[in-house]
Amino acid sequence: MDLSAKEHTLTIDLETALTGLIKLIKALSFYPPGHPALAKAAEETATAFQPLLERHDTCPYHVTQKGFSLDAIPLAPNNKYLASLALKLLERRVRHLLFLPELTDHELLAFAEELTKSAAQLLAEGGLPKRLADRQIRSIWINETDLQVIQNNLREFENGQPKNLAGETGQKPRWETAETSVVVTRMQDFLEELKEPLNDHEYAQLLQKIRHIAREFLRQTGLNGCLALLGLLETHRQESQRSSSQRDAATAAIGSLLTAEIRDLLVDCVAEKTLKASQQRALSRLLVGLGLKIATPLLKRMNAERNTITRRHYTAILAAMGECIFELLQTEIANKTWYVVRNAVTVLGESQLESALPLLNKTITHPEVRVRRVLIRALGAIGSSSVIPLLLRLSQDKNAELHQPAIMALGALKNPKALPPLVSILKEFDFGGKKTELKTATIQALAATKSPQAIIPLLKFARRRNVFKRKHIEGLRAEAIMALGQLGNDQLLPLLTQIPNAHKGPVGKALKQATAQLQKHHHVS
Repeated sequence: MDLSAKEHTLTIDLETALTGLIKLIKALSFYPPGHPALAKAAEETATAFQPLLERHDTCPYHVTQKGFSLDAIPLAPNNKYLASLALKLLERRVRHLLFLPELTDHELLAFAEELTKSAAQLLAEGGLPKRLADRQIRSIWINETDLQVIQNNLREFENGQPKNLAGETGQKPRWETAETSVVVTRMQDFLEELKEPLNDHEYAQLLQKIRHIAREFLRQTGLNGCLALLGLLETHRQESQRSSSQRDAATAAIGSLLTAEIRDLLVDCVAEKTLKASQQRALSRLLVGLGLKIATPLLKRMNAERNTITRRHYTAILAAMGECIFELLQTEIANKTWYVVRNAVTVLGESQLESALPLLNKTITHPEVRVRRVLIRALGAIGSSSVIPLLLRLSQDKNAELHQPAIMALGALKNPKALPPLVSILKEFDFGGKKTELKTATIQALAATKSPQAIIPLLKFARRRNVFKRKHIEGLRAEAIMALGQLGNDQLLPLLTQIPNAHKGPVGKALKQATAQLQKHHHVS
């Protein structure tokens, strides 16, 4: 059988097996525990797995956001049900999935039961690997790709010394509390000692001791351990008063400890809703400090995140990294997927760095209006004089939906250089009233500038005579009068009384409102 035929058969058998698992998970949502239908469903799932287990070599399947793959070759990439299962597994921090030929229906049922739990509940219980280990599942391995390690662990289990049943490489079981206490206590002592003044030789020796137990410490303590150990090392790395030798040693230690597994943990925890505020702050500081070392997985996770609030957490962390990730964002901006570009634009805007403008300028003609809308917010966040020409271009965008937000962003800059272009828009000839919404936004933007320099052009517009009594002009005059109420002072009151045709209609109502506002703010009776 040639390679393509093998891949085709493997794809079919994997689809059959995992579809059976999906059906079993669904059955668990219909039937209560112990129902006879569940036993039958588990048997059917085991039958569905037989072709996969019997025809193909035992190997770890890589779980991705798009589904499953083997040796970087996607398997059943168009199967939306498998893609949905893969996302469920990723949420539960499953990166690799391996089934042994001895797989039983009991083990499949136990695995499915664990997958019906929420990701938060599973993490609170120690994670999926620990749960499978607790339930003595020997034929399903999570995040273990080395068959030799698996065989060694199985032999230890058979000898009555169960270690690492969940399949985490080189890790001892979480339930060894005595050893856990020793490792954690030693690390706490080391970290306290590391905070004391040390010469370069003492510092290097202590780091060597820390690195010797760090992997076990981080496995046992999870996020809190990462924040304590990596957070301290990151602080030392950035301390200018510390010797270059110690800063370099701290940098090297971070590099050795920041494994793919630890990166995944840190990136996943950004979305963890159960974290305390102090943990969130410490995690954000650590991730920002790590910068390029962790920016790529953060970007990937941000782009995959569907929850808007959670995505904002990733955005804020990436934005705080500043210019060091601009090269990565340049690649993101060239992406053909619109929301990837949108996210990159958001990060650049939140950085509030003027050096982001050359990259943002590349998106001003992006075909997706949602990208250009976010671009307006990004330019407003940067807020320098350099954004004014870009916002003016967007105020004339082919999509009229962007005109008002672009003009309002100009006003929100509170920059004197934004006044002349806003006044020019207000003065544009518009006999038929087609630009009424645009001019209304311009008046509101002039008010938003809070600049006394906006008073004269607004007053001129408010005093404009409406010979033909066009309704749209009266509405705009009323808007200008209300804007004057926000900007003016008591010296403006006599001038407001001279506004023509101000006895009734929208202009009259606006005049009363503006007069009352000026009197209130300037204590005029």
